[in-house]
Amino acid sequence: YDIEYDDGDKETRVQTSFIRAIGDIQSTRAMSPLNQSAFNIGEKVEARYRKRSRYYPGRIARVRADNTYDVDYDDGEIETSVEYHFIRSMECAREYQLSALD
Repeated sequence: YDIEYDDGDKETRVQTSFIRAIGDIQSTRAMSPLNQSAFNIGEKVEARYRKRSRYYPGRIARVRADNTYDVDYDDGEIETSVEYHFIRSMECAREYQLSALD
C-alpha cells in the first residue's frame, strides 16, 4: 500500500501488517511482522461469509499456513481459507467493551 499521512509525508509499499485503521478494534490483532496468526483456533469471531457485507458469528476451526482461516459458523455453515480482513474477533470486542466500563 502507498500511504499519505496527515502531516504530508508519504510512504510507498507499506506491508499490510504495518497498517491499521483508526478506531478499529480488530486492528490491534492484525498480522505481526513475524507473520503470527491474528486469530486462534476456537476463538469466537464474526466473519463475512463468502465476502458478503454482513458478518455472521462462528469460531476459528483452522489456521492455514497461508494466514487464512477456516470458520465454522454458528448456523452450521463452514467456510475455508477466509482472509483475516474478513474476520473480526468477538473476544477482542468483548475485552474492549469491558475496558471501556472501567
